[in-house]
Amino acid sequence: MRQIMIKLVLLALILCGVLAGLNYEPGLNYDPEELRFACVVNQGFNYWRLVKEGAVQGGEDNGVYVNAATFDFLDVDEQIRLLERALYMNVDGVITMGNPANAELNSAIDKLVSAGIPVALIDTDSPNSKRNCYVGSDNYTIGQTAAEILERETGGSARVMVIVSRMDYANQRERYQGFADRISQYEDMEIVYLLEGESDKEVVQRRLRNALKQIEDLDAIFCAEGNSAMHIGTVLEEENMNSDTIKVLGMENSESAKEFLKRGIYTGCLCQDGFAMGYEAAEKLKDYCENPQKDKQIFYVDVFYIDQENVDETREK
Repeated sequence: MRQIMIKLVLLALILCGVLAGLNYEPGLNYDPEELRFACVVNQGFNYWRLVKEGAVQGGEDNGVYVNAATFDFLDVDEQIRLLERALYMNVDGVITMGNPANAELNSAIDKLVSAGIPVALIDTDSPNSKRNCYVGSDNYTIGQTAAEILERETGGSARVMVIVSRMDYANQRERYQGFADRISQYEDMEIVYLLEGESDKEVVQRRLRNALKQIEDLDAIFCAEGNSAMHIGTVLEEENMNSDTIKVLGMENSESAKEFLKRGIYTGCLCQDGFAMGYEAAEKLKDYCENPQKDKQIFYVDVFYIDQENVDETREK
């Protein structure tokens, strides 16, 4: 009897180890009759917090349990591992972000769909994958809108710097292309510098300081992603620059970016509606669970613009 008990204890310990290795986090309020979705997104940033909150709320309102799992920004290997875990756990649907240039990520998405698990992509689409739908922003249009705002703020004459994390990330490449295409239509506006900040505070600040020493008569900066907008304001303050001397258009409504906006360092910020994005992704994904033969679709969520007058505006449901 004692040997049997010892074997049972050992078996339990092994099972716990396996689940720990998978980072399995059981939902305390999980109803086994509910659909189960995995929301696999970046961690950090106010934008991603809102995406997760929107997905969870969208699930609650539609009778779906949504469990969020996060990975470091641009850590695609970890994202793929989490998607493989979702496949192993046999969830009913997955919300995640795409990258059309990453074959391994597209393969992970395809495996889920082929196994009968519908996938809703947010923020960045991978239209050549088997994903069921994309719910997010039209990133090319965001870039065009940014160019129009800076054209208005600079009177149509400006030498512009664009900041991205990395140009090999699809959503930022699309924003840059939309921005560049629209800027080319303005005779006295041009992009004079592209800075890749690697989504790292020290990197983007160091590279910005170096760039400011090299560039003459810089009139405007467009942050085509949210990380740089949290950090470049510090460098601009060091250089005694503000919205009167240089027009800065940020992305997202992080607390840091809004503080620079309130202090007059930034001109404005374009904000994606992360909550609505996550909410609609959960809602649309349930449709695909109920109608597996439904055609692939794209659903765009509007962005909104904040400046000093409406800096505290949010778009949460």
